[in-house]
Amino acid sequence: LNSIALKACDGKVEKTLCVLFKSKSKYQHLLLARQRLAFAPALGDALGRSASFDKLFFNEVTFEKAEMERLALCLCDNSSMASLTFTNSFQGDESMVAFAKHLPGMSHLCHLTLVGNNFG
Repeated sequence: LNSIALKACDGKVEKTLCVLFKSKSKYQHLLLARQRLAFAPALGDALGRSASFDKLFFNEVTFEKAEMERLALCLCDNSSMASLTFTNSFQGDESMVAFAKHLPGMSHLCHLTLVGNNFG
């Protein structure tokens, strides 16, 4: 078992994610689907330091501009992250621009997939 999928969780998943990112687990892939994720600074810190996950999938997980900025900065710090997918996650140009301006700092990414996102 090397994957975790959290789909349509009714409660907040931020604390669970912090524990997962900080753990010395064997999990490599994380799928988050159909939820509103508050990308708090503690979650960002945990993701930035996580060495176990190399693939993140966001499917219908929406981020506001500031949260997307925090996520992008954390992904710049996490050199183990090789694959990143956003499906139906960008809710307009502002969040996309917040992410895209940090792409040069993510030179370790091998795969970036953007599918079904709403931006101009």
